[in-house]
Amino acid sequence: MKTSNWILLILFALAVGTYFLVKHTQANKPSEATPTPSAFYLIQENDTVLKKFRLQGADGRVLELERNQDGFWQILQPERAEAEQWKVSAMESQLGSLMVNTQLGNVANFGDFGLDAPTYLLHLEYYNGVKHKIEVGKLTPTKSGYYVRLDDGGVYVIPQYSLDPILELLDNPPYQPTPTPTP
Repeated sequence: MKTSNWILLILFALAVGTYFLVKHTQANKPSEATPTPSAFYLIQENDTVLKKFRLQGADGRVLELERNQDGFWQILQPERAEAEQWKVSAMESQLGSLMVNTQLGNVANFGDFGLDAPTYLLHLEYYNGVKHKIEVGKLTPTKSGYYVRLDDGGVYVIPQYSLDPILELLDNPPYQPTPTPTP
């Protein structure tokens, strides 16, 4: 065998040995934890009960609900009636579990997020006197969440799947079912 072939063989063996040495060293190196921001609820009113709920669409349609003296939900708008209690309770539970996917903070141009003319406005009032206004803007580019602004503050992204059931109440108000007449 020629000397040049021996040199190439030795260099190849060194390269393979170095590769396995580096690979083995990296595999046994402890990985560093990457800090992740903790998720949080958009609305922090866990210790009190919702008293009033108002949902308004950009088209002017309104759904307004209020708890009466006996604790039952009444529909005030679009037509006054007693509400289907379980549907409103589900909505109330959904409101309390809106998780923030992303916190954008204060932004310079609300129009970029559809918050200069929100698609929906939610007004919430609790028995302890706390009031919240939630403005719902555009869907995110991935269509997985909505841009929202809470109480004229920062901008957040809320998952679409958690906000849609609340917004759909505008199209399907929680009226009690009409009884079927018996023949």
